[in-house]
Amino acid sequence: MNSKNLFVSLFAIAFVATGCASKVGDRQGWSQDWTLHGDVKSVTLTRYNMYDNVGEEASVITYDFNERGDVVKESGNDNGFPMIWENTYKYDSHGNMIESVQENSYSCSKIQNLYVYDSNGKVI
Repeated sequence: MNSKNLFVSLFAIAFVATGCASKVGDRQGWSQDWTLHGDVKSVTLTRYNMYDNVGEEASVITYDFNERGDVVKESGNDNGFPMIWENTYKYDSHGNMIESVQENSYSCSKIQNLYVYDSNGKVI
């Protein structure tokens, strides 16, 4: 085990209300390695630095999902600072991402990307 970093995933809140009802189709913006079941609203991942077996919070990332199960917002901070970055996503009725906005409060930057698709669902 890496002595400096220990990843702890906190899924309890997301699963308490919904259990493991039915599997949702492929989620946009979410790792397919981490299968989610049911109507998950939010997942928070917390990373801790381990020094002499005492964990200090290193970063927190929260993922929010829409009713289809796509990630609509990611937000995170590092070392307990206020919101450092936030990514938001919008989708069309077919589940294709049509907009992503990346904001960084530390550097006051904002990047907006717009996506257009052809009749085969491929990004143009």
